Amino acid sequence: MIGKLFVAAVIAVSPLTVGSAPAQADTVCGYAPGKVVAVGTTSCQFAMNVANKMTSGAGTSFTAYSPETGQSYLMSCSIVRHGSVTCTGGNGAEVDIY
Repeated sequence: MIGKLFVAAVIAVSPLTVGSAPAQADTVCGYAPGKVVAVGTTSCQFAMNVANKMTSGAGTSFTAYSPETGQSYLMSCSIVRHGSVTCTGGNGAEVDIY
């Protein structure tokens, strides 16, 4: 009886998702000086480059280099809430700095 209850519990908490792509997790990449988070598929190396540019006085719009692609991308940053900054641009890149 215990084995049957365990199987039922596992089925109840494990919904089946057919045909959906797995979500990309956000990744904490480091600190520069705030916590730097790469959102979705953005690489940590690129996120750190963006954060370093942003915090070094480059302004709110600048280009940042991606070691993953070997290209530089235009990024635009803005304060979104409670002093955190979100930078977007490039090839769907997003970097959050807290």
